[in-house]
Amino acid sequence: MKLPLVLLLVAAISTATALDPKSYSPQVTTQPLVGKITASTFALEQPLCIFDQAQNRDIWLLVAYSSAISNLSQQKPTTSPYSSFKDKSFYTTLKSKATDYPCVDPVNSIRVLRVGENTSCVNEVNMQDCNGPLPSSGPYSVKFLIQDPVTQGISEQSGWSQPITLQQAKDPSLLDTFPGRRSGGMIVITSILSVLLAILLACLIAALNYGCHGFCWKKETVNKDHLDPETYRVKRYNTHHAQPSM
Repeated sequence: MKLPLVLLLVAAISTATALDPKSYSPQVTTQPLVGKITASTFALEQPLCIFDQAQNRDIWLLVAYSSAISNLSQQKPTTSPYSSFKDKSFYTTLKSKATDYPCVDPVNSIRVLRVGENTSCVNEVNMQDCNGPLPSSGPYSVKFLIQDPVTQGISEQSGWSQPITLQQAKDPSLLDTFPGRRSGGMIVITSILSVLLAILLACLIAALNYGCHGFCWKKETVNKDHLDPETYRVKRYNTHHAQPSM
């Protein structure tokens, strides 16, 4: 009798802890993750224990430009491939099941949904579930859709996320490398260092020149002072047998 009671208790707790998808809004993960938002991707928290009541149904993530939310809210939600993003301003991706987002999360695990990480399916026009890279900095907004796999209709949906703006790489041609537009303090410091370097180089050259000249002059003087006079004196010889000239 105890085992059925335990199972009923677990089921009651799971039902009580499961949230209503309508009251849930996706958000960028708060986990200490490097690269939560990049130039073409962003990482969402997984919707754990949100779709527990949507068993056997498909769960899609709808990605749209934030500027298109007002128009999409007036339309009946539907799925759309990544290839139609340019024309429709939205697409659906990351197809999954409720079992992929359980209520019990493994301890010390980082569970995120990386939007825009698949580059291999960009040219697959007929691929329905392509998690292709995001083409610009956005901003983007996302929400989850619950789809009936038989009728293909959307039965429920979550709320919209807050606008998500991606990192934007700076054009190398726009980088300011002209010294005239640098700060005055930087110019002064650079000038002082240049002058000091020139003075130090001049002193080094002068010291080397003086040391070499003094060493060479001293060596020559010492050599001349210690020479034996007899070694360079020209001796005169008188020949006694030579006849005097007439």
